[in-house]
Amino acid sequence: MPLTDQGYTYPRLVEIIENLKTKAVELFQDLVPEGEVVNVEDNSALGRMIGIISPSLADAYESSQQVYDAFNINAATGVALDNLTALGGVARAPASSTITPVLLSGSVGTTIDSGSKVTDVRTGKFHSLLSTTVLDGTAVTSATLSILTVADSTAYTISYQKTPDTLAEGLIPVTITSGVGATTASILAAIAAEINTNHATALTATVVNSTLVVSTLAYTSKVNMQVTANLNIGKVTKTNTVSCDDTGTVDIPANSVTRIAVPVLGWDSVTNPVSGISGADRERDSELRARYKIAKFGDGANLTESLYSAIYAIDGVESVILVENDLDVAIVTPAPVPAHSFYTVVLGGSSAEIAKAIWNNKPAGILAYGTTETISVLDSQGSSHTISFDRPSALDIYVSINISVQSNFAPDGADQIKAAVAEYINTLLIGEDLIYSRLYTPINSVVGHYVNSLTVGTSPSPVGISNVVVGFNQKAACTAANVAITVS
Repeated sequence: MPLTDQGYTYPRLVEIIENLKTKAVELFQDLVPEGEVVNVEDNSALGRMIGIISPSLADAYESSQQVYDAFNINAATGVALDNLTALGGVARAPASSTITPVLLSGSVGTTIDSGSKVTDVRTGKFHSLLSTTVLDGTAVTSATLSILTVADSTAYTISYQKTPDTLAEGLIPVTITSGVGATTASILAAIAAEINTNHATALTATVVNSTLVVSTLAYTSKVNMQVTANLNIGKVTKTNTVSCDDTGTVDIPANSVTRIAVPVLGWDSVTNPVSGISGADRERDSELRARYKIAKFGDGANLTESLYSAIYAIDGVESVILVENDLDVAIVTPAPVPAHSFYTVVLGGSSAEIAKAIWNNKPAGILAYGTTETISVLDSQGSSHTISFDRPSALDIYVSINISVQSNFAPDGADQIKAAVAEYINTLLIGEDLIYSRLYTPINSVVGHYVNSLTVGTSPSPVGISNVVVGFNQKAACTAANVAITVS
């Protein structure tokens, strides 16, 4: 029998034919004259009959093997694998979209709804905002201020609070007192000088015409801002994230998503300060198996592993890191996390679904810490709770390769190498370092050449020959254009 306690084994077509011929000789030997042997050659009547039925028997055996494999997580493929992992609550991830951090600028009081459309000026591809942004004085990366009242010997104060305020500094005032004969220009210049001199570790200020633009030092740094009644915040810039409407690998260089597709009154501009984190094609069988095994941590009682599992099970989520701090003091490694908090970084997936999964699985009384996403979640009693987490930023990787080619090197071989290197780098997870030596694997997947030199780095024309360290809240990103190939 093919199925034994050692598993399922079955004969191949050649074995089936030989077995049938042997059996035919046994069954029909008494029908031939003594001294002769039953003719089972391929051109005989019995041989031809065996040749007709043998392929069907082989197909039946192979089908039985496929049915047997359909119940084995390590062997099942396609729909059979989908059915197995579904029993454990894990569904195959569909093709995902490129995720890109953006900056939204406009007038205070403007609401830009989730799903609002922006486009890549190079390709015309549409991108949708993942969450609603209200342009106000909270969590801004820049604000444009104007003078409402010009008066002599009067205090003008801007107060800012870093967000999240991990050091509990509260509101930090920036105050100047106007002199005699004060003007709009002199007041703005004094405020700018005060900021650039005494608050330069958090803010920078520039006078533009009759306004003052106050900005944080990086797009990932945000502050809450208030002003006294003689000042006015007219426009602000805040962060959000967009998802490409097309799934799969879509390269989004920095400063390419700059067009508002559907105008909103009060929304002035959009831009992406860094490259997008490329999406992926539909999850492969090997990837689904690996994720299923990870997700089964959720069957345990450990809340951290259950939370990790719940987030990973959300459609579109590609990578998750989770750092827990159960100490009475803040930690700085592997990530800066306040006391009695946990910090989550998630690539892909709906922000609302991620926030809900965190709320449903987080320990009671423990802060869900994050710096780029803050979502309100309702509990079963209708009360609102604030859940925070992070989206990773892209760390652009550049690769320079010098090769010598051989006669079997394809005409588009250089493009194949570029695509293979970029694809490999884009499969790295959040916070996963780029290991220098592993780049040779995608490079050598293209035949007909050998590598003379290989350098990597985070800027064009790289010279590094060591691993590239990726931050805890970063993800390595690369486009084919970032891979330079020279032939010598």
